[in-house]
Amino acid sequence: MPNTPAAIGYGMSAMIGNDYVTSSYKRVCDELIQSVGQVVWLEPGNEDQMNAITAISGSGPAYLFYFVECLYQAGLDQGLSPAVALQLANATAIGAMRYMESQILSKGGDSASNMISSQLRQDVTSPNGTTFAGLSALANERTGLQSLLHETVLRATKRSRELGEFIKKPEE
Repeated sequence: MPNTPAAIGYGMSAMIGNDYVTSSYKRVCDELIQSVGQVVWLEPGNEDQMNAITAISGSGPAYLFYFVECLYQAGLDQGLSPAVALQLANATAIGAMRYMESQILSKGGDSASNMISSQLRQDVTSPNGTTFAGLSALANERTGLQSLLHETVLRATKRSRELGEFIKKPEE
């Protein structure tokens, strides 16, 4: 499932080969897909993982856009003007992602290096500071962001699977 960042070369795609896909075919596919962003290859037999990939990278941009939308609304709720709340929410999201990208690139492009996002979060969280206080709501085990995102991805994965089954069924 293509995602909107592909329009500016920052898309994320996954591919699966089979016994007929040679390494040279994979290189050609990589070159084509990398023109719109990054690509990961799944091992044959893992086709069902495409549903989770759709839920994360296909639908994920909408989740991030909604996060920024909610950050904007929270700013309004705290008395900020719409213009200020919008600029803060948008610039904060863009700046944070660009900073994270710079850290990933400084480690050779391996986004798994030392769980960079986790380290960056820890780096900006002073004990008992404002970030710590805010993160305590986001990190709530029952109602926090991790729980919400788990449910979000679970529902989107399930729906992707359902849509795939619907396509496979012959018309009656």
